[in-house]
Amino acid sequence: MLIFFVLLMTLAVGCGKNSIKSAHFQQSDLQGYWKMAAIGVNEKSSGHFIFDQFGNIKAGKVTNFGVDEQIFTGGELKLSQQGELSGKINTYLPDTDSREIYLIIDAQANHNKNLAVYVAKYPTVNTGIGIMVKREHNAKTDPLEGNWVFFFGDLILSSVDKNGTFSSCFYLNTAKQVACQGAISIKEKGFVTGKMEIFGDSPLDSIFEGQINDDGNLMVLAGSLSTSFDGMATLAVKRDISYKSNTMKGKWKIFMITEKDVMYGDIVLNSHGALSDGKWKIIDKKHGFFDKGFVTLALDGNLSGSLSTSEGHTYNLINGQLSSDGNIVLISVKDSFNRVGALIMAKMAE
Repeated sequence: MLIFFVLLMTLAVGCGKNSIKSAHFQQSDLQGYWKMAAIGVNEKSSGHFIFDQFGNIKAGKVTNFGVDEQIFTGGELKLSQQGELSGKINTYLPDTDSREIYLIIDAQANHNKNLAVYVAKYPTVNTGIGIMVKREHNAKTDPLEGNWVFFFGDLILSSVDKNGTFSSCFYLNTAKQVACQGAISIKEKGFVTGKMEIFGDSPLDSIFEGQINDDGNLMVLAGSLSTSFDGMATLAVKRDISYKSNTMKGKWKIFMITEKDVMYGDIVLNSHGALSDGKWKIIDKKHGFFDKGFVTLALDGNLSGSLSTSEGHTYNLINGQLSSDGNIVLISVKDSFNRVGALIMAKMAE
């Protein structure tokens, strides 16, 4: 019985595209309705919760696909002035009349304060990462026209026309164009619904819903997926047309999940994308540092590279996408044992 929260608040731009300045966060920034999707080692989750101005959870629920539904009965998250989050969530499971506490170990909020990423620990052995997006009253309802990168077990680049129709699809990891159909639409307050179907050698079919952030460049999505019994929970990132070569420079929080483990920590990249410092943890297991690595940024925001740990393991960053504001990264990874996973990075304030 899991709840996975990844508070991925897109560190917003201060003065110019792909730039970031120091931001000041306060507890009341959490107030409001947040849509969440969570990725666990063994299952996916989708739900929402509502914070008051003090960061207390006043209401909400989460559906663990194929398992159960839990109600949020309380708890709180603390938000630091640098946008880091931690706290606990109180839950109630009606099916078994049981109550549990879930711990939010680490998280990062963005400058725009409308998306966040984090890692969570549960009373059982389960751990996970999650994404949540704030529902704004003035959220964009414009068409989603443009190129979007989705993670449906594989990274898919899809073109969306002015009517919200998927006009083309491309598997980034295998560099393969595939036939697809479906559409996606935005409703009141940024609520998203959609369906994607891909044909050919690697078919999939997904029906999903979610939330777009107020900037219109990131979506949190959850729903059914034909290739996975426990459903789909994911982040979608809009591709821009140009990025500055030094955009990756700075300190980043990282949140990574593979078929076996959840890893989190932080890395520091120089202006060329090379690793200059970094450390990592696996909840209740191991910790260490990154001794080498790099992240290469292409002009269209596509990312690749690798990260190597002090224990001799290497994570290959196969393909990914940087958000248009230069503050959130979604990457497909493969570890030393050839296990596939996802890496989300959130840029920290200077």
